[in-house]
Amino acid sequence: MTAAPDPLFIETGDRRLFALYHPATDTARGSILMLPPFAEEMNMSRRMTYLTGRALAEAGYGFLSLDLTGTGDSSGDFADARWETWQEDARAAIDWLGEKTGHVPGLLGLRAGALLAAGLQTAAPLILWQPVGNGETMLNQFLRIRIAAALTGNAEKESTKDLRAMWDAGNSVEVAGYEIDSALAAALDTLRLADMPPQSGTPVTWVETGSEERGPSPASQRIIDAWSEKGVSVETRLCAGDPFWTIQETTVAPAMIEAALNALQTP
Repeated sequence: MTAAPDPLFIETGDRRLFALYHPATDTARGSILMLPPFAEEMNMSRRMTYLTGRALAEAGYGFLSLDLTGTGDSSGDFADARWETWQEDARAAIDWLGEKTGHVPGLLGLRAGALLAAGLQTAAPLILWQPVGNGETMLNQFLRIRIAAALTGNAEKESTKDLRAMWDAGNSVEVAGYEIDSALAAALDTLRLADMPPQSGTPVTWVETGSEERGPSPASQRIIDAWSEKGVSVETRLCAGDPFWTIQETTVAPAMIEAALNALQTP
């Protein structure tokens, strides 16, 4: 029987990071740290994250899901978030999980969590779920939420250029309740997954929704090809499933969990 997950806080610097730990059902054969997506996508992925932790725990892996600084139940507000701080958060969680299980943690990065996972440059296995390939593009898509909301209300019309000018002036921009500091925006704008290949020899599994016949999206394939040119071997797995990270209703994609399990259990 799978044990209930343990809620806990990881201390790093002056911050307390909330995490949920699913202990392996038996002696741990490995461990996995899940790095979450950006802003509201994280909340929409809560159910999927929980089910993933339970499934991996049943398969013998200690599983830790993390709320980064300024998100969830961790300390700070979203306006306090910085990319460098999130990197420190992830490293603190890696250290905690490694000490807890006796295994160097693999990383499961969902959406923007894939950017964070790849940037850590660990040699441990990487499982990337529907990775965000370009931080600037992700931010532009996020800004359109505010632009669309203004069109349906009485707010003054804005453009992506207008909102980015606020960041350029050193101001924060609020989108759907998330206050994004200019420093975080500037850091995200520089992130290109194609330019962040893992260390050669790092096991990488790229998972996205779709069909095996069609293969990865063209944007994903360009990143995979760029990594391959750097000597990184990437296994791609296409599976059925809805984009749970964008859907308000509780939605899951069991095939993505199965793909992660297969990746871990394949020699």
